[in-house]
Amino acid sequence: PIEGVELKYVIEAQGQKVAENTIDVSREKIGPQKKCFIKIKDIPAAIANKELAGKEVVCNLSYVLKADTKLQKKGEVIAHEQFVLTDYNWQTAACCCAASKAEGKVHHSVSAEDHSAYLVLSTRGVSYTFDRHTGYVAYIDIDGQPMLEEGYQLRPDFWRAPTDNDHGAGLQRRLRAWHNPYVQLKDFKYEIKDGDAVVTAQYEVNRSALTLTYTVTPCGKLFVEENMNMPPKEENAQGEGNRHRGGDANAVPLRYGMELQMPRQFSRIDFYGKGPQENYIDRNNFALLGVYHQNVSEQYWPNIRPQESGNKTQVRWWRMTDGQGHGLEFRSQAPMECSALPYLTDDLSLGEEKQQHHSGDLVERPFTSVHISQRQMGMGCVNSWGAWPRKEYQMPYGDYRFQFVIVPVR
Repeated sequence: PIEGVELKYVIEAQGQKVAENTIDVSREKIGPQKKCFIKIKDIPAAIANKELAGKEVVCNLSYVLKADTKLQKKGEVIAHEQFVLTDYNWQTAACCCAASKAEGKVHHSVSAEDHSAYLVLSTRGVSYTFDRHTGYVAYIDIDGQPMLEEGYQLRPDFWRAPTDNDHGAGLQRRLRAWHNPYVQLKDFKYEIKDGDAVVTAQYEVNRSALTLTYTVTPCGKLFVEENMNMPPKEENAQGEGNRHRGGDANAVPLRYGMELQMPRQFSRIDFYGKGPQENYIDRNNFALLGVYHQNVSEQYWPNIRPQESGNKTQVRWWRMTDGQGHGLEFRSQAPMECSALPYLTDDLSLGEEKQQHHSGDLVERPFTSVHISQRQMGMGCVNSWGAWPRKEYQMPYGDYRFQFVIVPVR
């Protein structure tokens, strides 16, 4: 029978502990290949609790050792699982916009300062400066404090540092069209509408059409919508769809989202998602939904060879702040993936051929690279000498739409 372990459960509502207890399962005398039903009264109580209505409630179960063994210590977890009791209340972009207008009071409007080289949209101590040559957000300032590292902009993000498995499958060559692709700005315009400022930038990226739509609300939030329409597939997947880059004609991005670089002092990370360890869409069953507090210095896992690292999945919100609690928060209307590293993607990308570089040789940048993604390719791990990730964990060929909001944190 099961002996020497006890079942511990913790019920949380969006990171806040609601109930916890320990059950001595040894008393149940559960034999091999046998089942035993254990009733946890706190579960139905949490579901019925009106004070928790609208919140995501989870139950974390873990088996812990009651005493030391030859290999493990008392209190160590030998198995765990998480059950979602009530789902997260995702808000659509329209609902968020409406709430932002109410928060900022509709009569207050965003002001525009239009110049030939840049456009500044300001409201309530927050300003967003758009570079008219690139169409990107070049500066975000909150009460005069810069949120973006000088010389870097909020940009589309299509690539990750190839992993050992990526190299094994040749993805760094087959999908190379999305590594620093040529992006051509086709149109840039803005309008003030119902108190909001709406900026639209249209691009050609490889053979795809990319539209970035930004909505600045009176309360200072920035809603970002990233839409990409890919052309019809070419019949010959090994064709010359990107003749100047090579690779597959029907190449897909390794990641889809946006990235930005923040000054080094924005090193504190708070997030609600799967953690605390790095995790990926095909490697996240072990990770638990929760609210975590971390630092940028903890994010990179020192693999022997530099590569993608530090990702978190199922993120509900992600916050980057400095020592005074100032910074930016990111939210979406669906689960997203986020990471923050003291390296640029190209610092971890060592070319199309494996080279004998080591993570110990990396030199941290004086800023933090933040990735806000809809998703990225899974890790694969079927094997490391040719297999792609399973189909459901790949990046499908087709159109993409990603929406998220940037919220000033004061």
